[in-house]
Amino acid sequence: MDDHSSSLAGNRDLETSLPAEPAPTTFASTILGWLGSPWMPVAAALLSIATQLSGLFSDFSYDDHLIIQGNDRFASWGALKQVFTTDYFGSDPGIATAYRPLTMLSYGIESLLHGGRPAAFRAVNLLLHAVTVFLLAGLARRLVKESRNGPAVAGAAALVFAVHPVHVEAVTSLVGRAEGLSAIAVLGGMAILAPIIDGRISAIRLAAGLLLYLGGILCKENAVVLPALLLLEAHFAAPSLASVGRRLERAILLGMAMVIPLGAALFARHAVLGGWLKGASASVWRLDNPLVDFDVWQRLQAASKVLVTESMRASVIGWPLKSDASFGALELRGGGMFAALSLLALLVAALPGSRKRTPCAFGLLFFLIAILPTSNLFFTAGTVFAERTLYLPSGGFSIAAGAAAVGAMVSRRRAVALLAAVVFPLTLSLWSGATILRTRAWRNDHALYADQVEQTPGSARAHYNLATVWFAEGRNPEALREFLRAAEILPEYYTAWDGAARVAWRQKHLAKAKEYFEEAIRRHYRYDRSYEGLVDLLKEMKDPEEARAVARRGLSSLPGSLPLARTLAELDEELGTAEEAYRSAKELAFAPGATTEDRLPLLEAISRLCDSSDSRNRDRMRNWSRFVLGEDPDSEKAMKAYLRADDDPARRRRAIEKFSSARQTHSPPGTRGLSGEELLKMEESRSSSEKDDAGTGPERCGP
Repeated sequence: MDDHSSSLAGNRDLETSLPAEPAPTTFASTILGWLGSPWMPVAAALLSIATQLSGLFSDFSYDDHLIIQGNDRFASWGALKQVFTTDYFGSDPGIATAYRPLTMLSYGIESLLHGGRPAAFRAVNLLLHAVTVFLLAGLARRLVKESRNGPAVAGAAALVFAVHPVHVEAVTSLVGRAEGLSAIAVLGGMAILAPIIDGRISAIRLAAGLLLYLGGILCKENAVVLPALLLLEAHFAAPSLASVGRRLERAILLGMAMVIPLGAALFARHAVLGGWLKGASASVWRLDNPLVDFDVWQRLQAASKVLVTESMRASVIGWPLKSDASFGALELRGGGMFAALSLLALLVAALPGSRKRTPCAFGLLFFLIAILPTSNLFFTAGTVFAERTLYLPSGGFSIAAGAAAVGAMVSRRRAVALLAAVVFPLTLSLWSGATILRTRAWRNDHALYADQVEQTPGSARAHYNLATVWFAEGRNPEALREFLRAAEILPEYYTAWDGAARVAWRQKHLAKAKEYFEEAIRRHYRYDRSYEGLVDLLKEMKDPEEARAVARRGLSSLPGSLPLARTLAELDEELGTAEEAYRSAKELAFAPGATTEDRLPLLEAISRLCDSSDSRNRDRMRNWSRFVLGEDPDSEKAMKAYLRADDDPARRRRAIEKFSSARQTHSPPGTRGLSGEELLKMEESRSSSEKDDAGTGPERCGP
């Protein structure tokens, strides 16, 4: 016999938190009737789509460009498998910080199906949001299933979650999908495993719940809190005090079983990132999270302050909202101890409600547990605060708010019931309007970055982001002002100095541009774009020798930089000796990511050596040209180099025949250069010339 059937005669404590008799106020009774309708969760799910619909046709913005737009991993069905073997951001394994292959898989499948249209991506986000609303209503209903007001609580909680403006970033921003997927995994896992906690054991349910847990973690790490939330539900959804102990035992056993999917996710993460949480060389920059500068005690105080003043404020009030919380955006020092004491007081206040198992206490504890992975309390996260990370935690607030509203509406005090019946729909209306208004801030980069500067004027990144928009639009004075403001807030913001240099260069203020490039390099000596920009600027300033010196300095700091290797090879070919040209061309040819085109300058450099020294370089040219032809059988330059280097007429003729065949096979019509027959004529001319010149001079690589 399960806990539910055994508790029919038990003490139904939840009735004490929600009065059994509705208030006699007609208006309040009407509102309660609507909230308790069996169709209310469906209506709330539809309302969640309606309030966010104004953002459907917004463009890509912010991290959408990096994660989705133009992602090479989404180029083909074959390339899509890379999402399982690479970091979320596409970083190198040593510095990788996130592993979310299932979220990336969803983006990749969509990109291949509809060509990467932002509206199509966003439509899926809206559907996920609606599903989350429905699942949250189910969780709220399970908490108060013994109360006649339970359906109204579920409906109210679903409505709060559906229209809350804090969810705009998680839904309208395309990269917010990770929040929706992980929330569905958590709430869906709770729904699937709830009967097991009740005592109705099922192997299929257990397997499905464990798979959902694994999938949630592979969508986003926040889903790791599922076992703790199951314990919470096991306590609060118990139909009687007598059943709490058995339910907690089953929840603990489920938590022990969840070690299996958690371990699998961690091992996969370690294999890809090179570490259990992040890559061995990965670090958080103070621009992203200023808490990296704080010691443990300071971090705990600051994290508590952000939790109270930002996370709870945004969840309870819903306005104003901020899409940026990087360096300078938030005041982190001062008031941390008061915030920490406030959190402690909230926990103490929740204890009586925990004993009585009230939905309001459940909501508060759900919020605090769900926000722990991103709270910076245990470790420094990737950001100090982000609205999107409140998506799952706000489910707890929604349940608490819905239960409080219904509790007030069924109050025996007519004034309280009437006030609640008026305030609750009015609050939902205001939040709906705020959600619709907030989606406009995400319609494109310009709107979003302008909003960031308005909401967080002290943020270095906000000014930098707006500067990039001004720069793209050709508004140079505004762009320069914003770049320099970002660098003023955070002097080591090397990309801001680099951006200022490019604006000054565009304005023909070359001396200023040089100064800003040098400052960018001083702030970050391994930033290749600033080296490249400074080299190009010096070439325009007619100072190629200094440009060569800067390129060499850059390559000494960044030995594998392909752009710098290309630049130095070009400059040494133009200005250097044959040996210098050979060395830089060789470095380019073997640089990571070098293409066939990058290998061709080495042939030219070897040719220069041949013309200025002796024939021993002939083998170099022959071997290297054969290597290039192995990569690109259609390379005319490589074929010519091979013919110059090879003395054997028979081998040259066979090579020409292979080249002719390769050209017919690989080259598209209308793009073919010399044909095999033309090269054959060149070969015949060469052979004739060699006969005429035999014994008349030093041996050379070519005619």
